Amino acid sequence: MKSRNTFANWALIAAISVSMGCSSEDEAVQGESTETTEQTDAVSSDMGATIAKVNGVEIKQKVLDSYLDNLFKSRGINAEQRKKIEEDPMFAEQKKQLMDVLIGTEAIRQEAAKSDVSKDPEVALKIKLQSDQILVEAYLTKLAEAKITDEQLKQNYEDIKLIQLRNDKIDTTTFEVASSDDSSALKELIDAAGDVTAKLTELNITGVAAQKTMMDYEADPNMKSNIEATPEGSFIGPVPSANGSTFIRVDKKTEDFLPFEDVKEGLKAMALQKTIPEIAEEIRNKADVTQFEDGKPAEKSSSTDESHSGHNH
Repeated sequence: MKSRNTFANWALIAAISVSMGCSSEDEAVQGESTETTEQTDAVSSDMGATIAKVNGVEIKQKVLDSYLDNLFKSRGINAEQRKKIEEDPMFAEQKKQLMDVLIGTEAIRQEAAKSDVSKDPEVALKIKLQSDQILVEAYLTKLAEAKITDEQLKQNYEDIKLIQLRNDKIDTTTFEVASSDDSSALKELIDAAGDVTAKLTELNITGVAAQKTMMDYEADPNMKSNIEATPEGSFIGPVPSANGSTFIRVDKKTEDFLPFEDVKEGLKAMALQKTIPEIAEEIRNKADVTQFEDGKPAEKSSSTDESHSGHNH
């Protein structure tokens, strides 16, 4: 279990360190870049408390927060879900490992800044492309977010909830059976569609009622499929337990759905995936573009003119 958790943690941190590598390369040549004063001020202002120093260079709280924010946002995790994750004891270990990555990246960045690697034309080009990509994505995301309304997201929710967001409530009663003979007798009654409840009463075995949702059974696919397949009033079992075996009666199934607020961030991410390309195409189509062939301007495409002339016939 420990190795599995460690692998998951490092997979998570590896994804973060890829993006950190991009930003650290940019920082390494910051003195030689054409970055404006406004950009520098935007990065430097309100960075929060110092959480570490590497060779005297400070790492600020805002840096750590930013990577965590992006990580949760990219997975469509809302504030309530994030709070539960951060309360998990394993999260503290993941956060500690992320800090190790931040510190290691800063140490490497400092060494890179002392070298002449940033003067390599290939490296400089990669940094420019990454910087341009970050700027473009941020700008398009900002424009797209301004277009996406809660009303639109609520409509999207209504459109897909019947198929993708079902989370029915399941009322059950669980019976613990210690005797293997009693367990066998109950199993025979289940197979024969007999009166299992009457037999439990005869055996003086009382049950414990509970209500769960289908999402609660995600960790146990076999139980989830059994619950889905079992009609109201019928039993599942025997299921091995510490004290013998367990029988579960499915008392009631109530149609229900994941709340809008729980899936809002995911719906927003889906809407952004659709809206961003539309905005990008709109901006591209408005641009005055000249392409060159062998150092000479190529003829501009006349497809738009042909399209307009076609309407006149």
